[in-house]
Amino acid sequence: IEVDFGEFDCPACAPQSTVPLKIPAWDRWRVRDDGEYYLTLEFVLKDDCPWAAHGHVVAREQIAGKRPVPRPELPQETVASVTDGTNEVVVTCGGTRATFSKSVGTLTRLSMDGKDVLACADGRAVGPRLEVMRALTDNDSWLRKDLYASGMTQLRYHARPPKVERDESGIVRVRCSVDVTGRKSAGFLHESVWTFRKGGTVAVENRVVPHGTMPPTLPRLGLGMKLDERLEKLSWYGRGPHENYVDRRDSAFFGVWRSTVTEQYVDNVRPQDCGQKCDVRWMTLTDDAGWGVRFEMDRPFFCQALHYDWEDLELARHRRLGGGTVAPRIWHLNPPRQEICLNLDILQLG
Repeated sequence: IEVDFGEFDCPACAPQSTVPLKIPAWDRWRVRDDGEYYLTLEFVLKDDCPWAAHGHVVAREQIAGKRPVPRPELPQETVASVTDGTNEVVVTCGGTRATFSKSVGTLTRLSMDGKDVLACADGRAVGPRLEVMRALTDNDSWLRKDLYASGMTQLRYHARPPKVERDESGIVRVRCSVDVTGRKSAGFLHESVWTFRKGGTVAVENRVVPHGTMPPTLPRLGLGMKLDERLEKLSWYGRGPHENYVDRRDSAFFGVWRSTVTEQYVDNVRPQDCGQKCDVRWMTLTDDAGWGVRFEMDRPFFCQALHYDWEDLELARHRRLGGGTVAPRIWHLNPPRQEICLNLDILQLG
């Protein structure tokens, strides 16, 4: 939200020298403690030049003022009803209905106000699952060999039946535990506790415990899920509007940005990870009517929403046009999925 705007003349500054700048009204904004404040500066040409017209942006920067990272305020837990069946646990809380599969240890359906946020007809895991992989980028060549050798590219999920905890007041918590193992000995124990709150809010607390010999580093650590295809409209408060990663994010300024899931895909020469966003405070996915869901964490996080899973991009096959070792490569990326592949991470590799 823009709270102030102004222009000022820069004092003369010789090449390779510095001059102080007095920013009007900045002092009164940077000391406030009721939110995050950023000063965005643009230096533009005052007159026409042979190489650009007046108004051309020569340089831009964003400076953080007092920046307490806001923590989401969760509504109070509220009474929910539970149906604990042979194959699934169903929790209903107001307009929210969550179905947990006992065989996969996470959601197979989540609906709010009678509309599906995520759903799967064949019992597959579409709800949040621990993930550590992404489609490797051109800069990840140093990591590829060790990562594949570690077995972390082929995770298997062994669920323990969800446990329903219910107190005397009717407050319900669902505790899920999944053993996540790689092709070799390394893996994780992923525990998640689901609580249901007023207004349809669902809160999830995750705990991840690694074991075994890990590779030198992991590409990411977070949750992956598949959402309903109608939730195509994307907005977020964080860095944007273009994709940004921990080692190349300064050009992406903080703001509230709007786009679509389809527009997040970047058509690189070789299919690879794309569309990441850093330092996100919240994000929403909505349908054409504005109905949808909002995601927040207790710390800044990374988000990515595409119509491709990481395996779709990482395993895109190719052939060499005309044969031989020097012929150009032709990549074969599968058509985009209908559903939305959403990743919410707390850690990312640059």
